[in-house]
Amino acid sequence: MNGSTRRAAGFNAWYTVGVLSLLYAVSIVDRLIMPMAVVDMRRSLGISDFQASLMMGFAFALFYTTCGLPTLVGIFVAHLILTPFVGYAAAAVQLITPAGMNGRMSAVFLFVISVFGLGLGPSVVAALTDFVYHSDAMLGRSLAVFVAVVAACAAVLLAAARGRYRAAVERAQLSASTRV
Repeated sequence: MNGSTRRAAGFNAWYTVGVLSLLYAVSIVDRLIMPMAVVDMRRSLGISDFQASLMMGFAFALFYTTCGLPTLVGIFVAHLILTPFVGYAAAAVQLITPAGMNGRMSAVFLFVISVFGLGLGPSVVAALTDFVYHSDAMLGRSLAVFVAVVAACAAVLLAAARGRYRAAVERAQLSASTRV
């Protein structure tokens, strides 16, 4: 990045911080102005305390809930897509783990998923972007490289564990059929 693009990126970053700070200040003023003006508002509109509380509480909550729906839809879709895979993997861990260690293995599995998925993943992508490609514009390539490496590692681990998993499933099926 040359000096002029670096200055432009710095300006854009600080411009974004300024706009977000201004919006946050407006949000605080919006939240605080209604209680300060409630006496005059009730008098001029001729409304009761209950009606004023509906204007300040229910209408405010309805507005912010409605504005937050796109975020909730995004979270719902992410959970809809990702949750079944984590559930299948957790079930597989339960199936292949000896009976006395199921709880411990579930805890280890969730810990590893959290560390790699939430902690290490974004850090590795950021490190690739900053130290390998030296450009924020190469974020897509950093993500692609990271996903390719992780997918290749997952494929190798899956191939290595497939035989043992198949044997564990057969033992579980045999054990279930002898109980019935």
